[in-house]
Amino acid sequence: MSEFPASDLIERAAQAGFRMTTAGRQALAHPADDQIAEINAALDQGVTFDQFSTAEWDGEPLFEEMTR
Repeated sequence: MSEFPASDLIERAAQAGFRMTTAGRQALAHPADDQIAEINAALDQGVTFDQFSTAEWDGEPLFEEMTR
């Protein structure tokens, strides 16, 4: 993991075919210390990127599937 865990998470999402939404960018602009670690742990356990949302944005998704 790099010095910038949010960047690592964005890269991981891109590799899975997802990109961060506006809500995701806002929510992770200043994440809680363990928020990104919790997301990565959930991903490791099989949660998919499209299952993450944030209460701060009325349940808006953090990630959306990329379309070609």
